[in-house]
Amino acid sequence: MTGVNNNLLSAAEAGDIEAVKKALDAGADINTQDNFLKESALHLAASKGHIGVVEYLIDNGADFFLNNGTDMIPLHLAARDGQVHVVKYLLEKFETIPERILNDVIHVAQMSVYGRPEIVLMLEDFRLDQARPIAQGGEKADSTLLEASENGNIKAAEQALEEGANVEVVDDRGMKPIHWASFRGHCDIVRILIDKGANVNGTNSALWTPIMHASLERHEEIVKLLLEKGADINSKTSVSGTALMFASGKGHLEVVKILLDSGADPTIEIDGTDSEDGMTAEVYARRGGYREIVELLNQVTNKFG
Repeated sequence: MTGVNNNLLSAAEAGDIEAVKKALDAGADINTQDNFLKESALHLAASKGHIGVVEYLIDNGADFFLNNGTDMIPLHLAARDGQVHVVKYLLEKFETIPERILNDVIHVAQMSVYGRPEIVLMLEDFRLDQARPIAQGGEKADSTLLEASENGNIKAAEQALEEGANVEVVDDRGMKPIHWASFRGHCDIVRILIDKGANVNGTNSALWTPIMHASLERHEEIVKLLLEKGADINSKTSVSGTALMFASGKGHLEVVKILLDSGADPTIEIDGTDSEDGMTAEVYARRGGYREIVELLNQVTNKFG
């Protein structure tokens, strides 16, 4: 079988779907791995961005969680090599990915010289979307508050607070109620939590603040509310960025306008994947193809200069 297996690997790397089909019809092992990096056909196609081949291999039983010689699954390689469409497809196809693997993929995407901001944001979004809040310590009222903040149950949130729930309770992923409510778009609950003393600038385990979550998800009213209540508009994570970067990278023009009108600094840089310059909101928008946002950011940046 060595010959047809090699044919499969070569075809997958080249993006030749007909040759892939021919090799499989001839008996090639769909999960065969090369002798060098131990990469399968799915690894190779994902790395090169051959979305048609990726879809065909997945539909025919290719192992999504197969590790190569450096303990990377195909999603690692697609994220590392900036293959946006492949990453998007794989996240849609596999609704649950172990958190350990997902966190590692996010790290690889952040550090890659070919990395793309929209991939990092897509992965972060997926990570939280598959999560469910679980309070540390097991206090029932605290767990209820976290769950209510995540699913938008105002009555349950108010009841939990009346029963003594800690408005700053942290779940097993480092998220507080105000993070969940801001991420999911529950403005009324965000307001209730703030009125009960929630810190609008509190960070989760990844150093994300509520306004970052709201900006990423295009929750304009929550962004405005958080700013009214004193949110730090220019706070940044160590590797991902600022609220303005997240809104710019997702193409949320109205959120970008709100942030800029409120004093967001478009010149802030974080250590990025560019060899010479750090990442700015303009880089996020440019790589995402959001021309109107790029132009707006450049106008404001010139004023800062």
